[in-house]
Amino acid sequence: MENSKVIRWTGVIGLIGGILLLLEIPLWIIPGDSGPLNDAIALADYLNRIRTIAFVRIVMDMFMYMCWMVLFIGCMSSNQSAPFNVLN
Repeated sequence: MENSKVIRWTGVIGLIGGILLLLEIPLWIIPGDSGPLNDAIALADYLNRIRTIAFVRIVMDMFMYMCWMVLFIGCMSSNQSAPFNVLN
């Protein structure tokens, strides 16, 4: 793949990862406080209410981490093809 395509796709995937991060922040705020942990019935009710939100957060996290890995690998590969390499 050409270096310009690697840089372009690295930037696009990095932006998608940043957007997923910004979209995930409200999902941590929406559910509210879980209440006391020693009240098993209230805690079970809370976990039952947020099960869909928790699942969406987990799926978004997986895609976000995948985007960050692609971003870092793309930055590393574009840096290795540069004419001046700091490591050498």
